[in-house]
Amino acid sequence: MSIIRGIARLARGRGEGMAEFPATVDGFLVSLTPLLGFSFVGAAAAVAQSDAATGLAWLLFSLVGLLAPAVLSHAIARRWGREEDWLRYATAYNWVQCALPLAGIPMVLAIQIMVGMGLPASAAANIGLLGLFFYLLWLSWVMARAGLDLSRGRAVRFVVIVTVATYVLASVPGWAALVVNGSG
Repeated sequence: MSIIRGIARLARGRGEGMAEFPATVDGFLVSLTPLLGFSFVGAAAAVAQSDAATGLAWLLFSLVGLLAPAVLSHAIARRWGREEDWLRYATAYNWVQCALPLAGIPMVLAIQIMVGMGLPASAAANIGLLGLFFYLLWLSWVMARAGLDLSRGRAVRFVVIVTVATYVLASVPGWAALVVNGSG
């Protein structure tokens, strides 16, 4: 229950939610379990819909996207003297990622309202995705600030570095798949 309580508090911007997560190696490894499951299910679906190379690219993309934030955030936390707080931060970060589909529910409702008001579906979807993206950046900032005890500016830098570097690293398997398939 404490993890659910922590996620709910963080989702509302309440940094004290960080205290609900364990700061142990076991807690961190457990927080990876559902994310790894999502990665393997996504890879299996990609194989079922196309081929093994696409499934492997999907699996690599999702694994890099899953593990890069932990590796990058640890390196930054150590460099900034916040390593002792990192394990709880990383555990909370992983659990919050598991709950992100729930954050999409209000966004889907908002998209439906926008479409009902006459906005083209593609424009409404783009607005909704952009809103969700900014919510995720804000939520990452809340976790970095509270979990690693960072100043506002340092938390912004932290989130930008981790987000951009993760995106670049996670894109590599897709680029490799394009080259292997002859499309690049």
